Amino acid sequence: MWSQKRQDKYTFVAEERNGKSIIDYITYTRNLQTRVEEVKTEAEAEMGTNHRLVMATINNIEIEREKMKTYTKIHIHKLRQEEERLKYQEKQNKQRRWRIFKEIMRNKAMEVCGMRKYNNQIKRTHWWNEEVRQSIKKKKESWKKYIRTNWEVDRANYRTNRDVDKNMVREAKKKSWKEFGTSLSETYGSNNRKFWNQIRKLKGDQRK
Repeated sequence: MWSQKRQDKYTFVAEERNGKSIIDYITYTRNLQTRVEEVKTEAEAEMGTNHRLVMATINNIEIEREKMKTYTKIHIHKLRQEEERLKYQEKQNKQRRWRIFKEIMRNKAMEVCGMRKYNNQIKRTHWWNEEVRQSIKKKKESWKKYIRTNWEVDRANYRTNRDVDKNMVREAKKKSWKEFGTSLSETYGSNNRKFWNQIRKLKGDQRK
């Protein structure tokens, strides 16, 4: 096994509340168990999150081929028979007519009702804003440039942008919590039921 400093083992570090834990892992199959040479975290590769990048070094020895798996095969030779070929063509025609009908209905619905774009994969936190987004973007670009050039001046530029981004995110989080606390105090005085509902939801809140 490889030796590693304890502070380099943490995969989640929240400096603003002095929180440290190991909650991110790399999984691998049994045949790679003896090929993993090292697993480490990269603190400088943070991308707008308290989680650190986890990297593994794997021995590049060729892995034995897996055993032959079962598979399915279509009997396309049956299309040589006229009867089967006609059935296939009829199904193709039905699918084509359905696609045309579907496209007409969709276009008419868009024309009458309009459209709106949604992205369910992106879940913004309460402290996220355009200023933070631009700061994180700038930090990412400087990190990519340093990885590409490996120049010391680019590394220094990345570390500067990283520190600026850290401070900006920390202040945005503090402001978010302060606004939330004010709102919670006002709710307690005006709507006691809503207040306790918000308290119960705190367990699943995404604020950090």
